[in-house]
Amino acid sequence: MYLSDPDLLGSLASIIFLSIAFSVQDNSGQTGFDVMDWQGQKLSEQLMQIMLVVFAVVAFITGYIIGSFQMMFLMYAAGVVLTTLITVPNWPFFNRHPLKWLDPIEAERHPKPHPVTSKKKPTKQNQKTTAFKFRIWRDIRGIWDKHIKQLK
Repeated sequence: MYLSDPDLLGSLASIIFLSIAFSVQDNSGQTGFDVMDWQGQKLSEQLMQIMLVVFAVVAFITGYIIGSFQMMFLMYAAGVVLTTLITVPNWPFFNRHPLKWLDPIEAERHPKPHPVTSKKKPTKQNQKTTAFKFRIWRDIRGIWDKHIKQLK
């Protein structure tokens, strides 16, 4: 059995993914992927972007110095795998600010407010700006018409 066997690598990747997915759970027994709070998602996104850029720069510099495209690609691939293992699972430090949801009965007692739409009258400044734009357009049109008449 060789490590370069595609079936073996696919099986290993599936096992690792599923073990991460089902090992991280919250108190209700749900898998951890659906309970990350908003600030945890933001942190995860920022970590992913920073780590990918750092690994790309380090891999490029190392590959350039060594003169090996293969080494550069392997270093970046290792960085992507490490970044995925850090940012994709729902680790506890991504859940420091959990949301407090209302019970369904409590939510029914407090109906959602409807947005109020207001029809604003145009202000004098907007009317002046519109009139000024119209005058400029009228003047340009007049100059253009005179120019066309002269050409005929």
